[in-house]
Amino acid sequence: MGLALIVGRMVFLSAFRTSILILFIGLRDHSHQYYAFMVLIVPRKTNNVTT
Repeated sequence: MGLALIVGRMVFLSAFRTSILILFIGLRDHSHQYYAFMVLIVPRKTNNVTT
């Protein structure tokens, strides 16, 4: 139980860090492709309720 919680937290943190990195790159480059990637790909990975 504890191991699953730790692994889940690691996966969540890595996904969160990746989304922050993508957002930072999008802000720096002023490109809409990164925002489209954020809107389409990231919410689909986190929860399937939105789609």
